[in-house]
Amino acid sequence: MLSSNRNFSTVSKLSILLWFLSVIVGLGSALPQPPKKKYPFTARAVLKAGQFEAEISFWLFDKPSPTAKSPKVPGYLSTHWPLPSVSIVYSGVLKNQGFSYHIHESAITGNDCKSSGNHWNPTGSKFTGPKAFYCKPERPSRCESGDLSGKHGKLVPGPNNQRISYLDPSLKLSYSRRGILGKSIVVHNQSGAMIACANIVASN
Repeated sequence: MLSSNRNFSTVSKLSILLWFLSVIVGLGSALPQPPKKKYPFTARAVLKAGQFEAEISFWLFDKPSPTAKSPKVPGYLSTHWPLPSVSIVYSGVLKNQGFSYHIHESAITGNDCKSSGNHWNPTGSKFTGPKAFYCKPERPSRCESGDLSGKHGKLVPGPNNQRISYLDPSLKLSYSRRGILGKSIVVHNQSGAMIACANIVASN
């Protein structure tokens, strides 16, 4: 009889403990959860090396009106709001040269541009064959996602504070393999040498 009472007491304690734990879990789920961190709508990279300076801004161009249709971007079958956009203000490109610029897969460490890793290429784009099918502005789908100058043209000589802007549906403002946040921009001179670099940093 004593053993039976002890077993009953043990079962009762376990039941109470389980009930208590379920109450705690229920209270926890009822409490308001912290808001999920949203991805920013803007980011930028500021580069400076000698006389060359550039500020590259990325932002999401939102739908201007409820009935607005997504614009057609050459080389892309379809686009969706909000549209990734790029604006570049730059100076100091050497005469008779064109500077190429790319998003690289890693953030730079210190001022070491080589720490940026390879070109950012999340889709694994790699085309070989006739040059007519190589990466170029008319065929952005054949370019690495990070090959911005291949898709939109090189930075060319001109007056100070030149500005260029374009839409690029392949860019995403996210911290992911397919996003540009936490990665870097590298500028190359005519011979392909790295001359300037900076990390892409969220600005809102």
